[in-house]
Amino acid sequence: MGLYDLFHRKEITMNLKETLVAIKRHGIPDDYYTVGGVDGGEFGGGIECIDGTWVTYQTERGRKIDRQTWYDEHEACAYFFAGVIKSAKWSNVWHTRPKKLQEE
Repeated sequence: MGLYDLFHRKEITMNLKETLVAIKRHGIPDDYYTVGGVDGGEFGGGIECIDGTWVTYQTERGRKIDRQTWYDEHEACAYFFAGVIKSAKWSNVWHTRPKKLQEE
């Protein structure tokens, strides 16, 4: 069972703030994802909330592709987090053991 499956089955739930903390704890660089627009990540995709609807996507040459629409923040975050993890593992930047952040 994959991480997205655990999120989808509601065994793990995180809002966007918690998802971003988890991403940082695993050492994923900021340029692997985008929050709120296409500025930034070219690798792991993006997430944003538009008028109460969550949208996840991949970016390619400044364009949003593979868009998915979500009405639940937790499900959108699960999909987004799974995509960032997949990309980070493929690029060997995923740290299996999460580190403690200074702001925690």
